[in-house]
Amino acid sequence: MENDDPLDKKLKVMRRLPRGTRPAAEDMANLLEICWAIAQTAFAAKAKPEHAIQLLPLLVAQAAAEDQQTPRAVPPRAAASSTRRE
Repeated sequence: MENDDPLDKKLKVMRRLPRGTRPAAEDMANLLEICWAIAQTAFAAKAKPEHAIQLLPLLVAQAAAEDQQTPRAVPPRAAASSTRRE
């Protein structure tokens, strides 16, 4: 995002926001920019903002599906917890 775009200006003015709102707004703006680029790639001069909005849930769903397929690293068990003393 640009530093002087409407979202950045609004976030600078609004100091008190519910926790998580600021990063969520920034993420949403970035995702919409990506969707707009996808729409422009697919539809060229016929791309419309509505295309980006319609692509957003598809992009989020695809990212979530891929995230679920990525194996998570399991933290090693502490040595003290694996040996019992009685």
